[in-house]
Amino acid sequence: MSTLPRRKVLKAAAAATLGATFASTATAQEASTGPEEWGGWFMAAAGNKHMPTIATARRGDEVDITLEVKHPQGAAHHISNVRLYDENRIEIATAEFNATLSTPRASMTLRVAAGTTLYAVSNCNKHGLWYTEFKA
Repeated sequence: MSTLPRRKVLKAAAAATLGATFASTATAQEASTGPEEWGGWFMAAAGNKHMPTIATARRGDEVDITLEVKHPQGAAHHISNVRLYDENRIEIATAEFNATLSTPRASMTLRVAAGTTLYAVSNCNKHGLWYTEFKA
């Protein structure tokens, strides 16, 4: 039975605790015309601390996306995750966050057509779901 060196195990555990991990979750869900019909989603004026902010950079048929939620993190009140949905309400990525992160932030690269509508949905443990709509 092989074992990993202690340093590698600690390094992997720290990376998992301090960072966000993306998991592809391309499971089909019922299509809808927009998040306002999906139930339970909220949208507020730009700059609200619960809404994900998005930065994109297109490179050919791929787009680099950085999601950030400028929300204070603590055990009692935090952003637990951000999910990314396409215009057909299919979840395409999830970033899980630790309550001790200073700022929930994650980056990814996706292959999507230019102009595709995407929705980033953040989950606050006290105030529910908040979304930002953007074009890839």
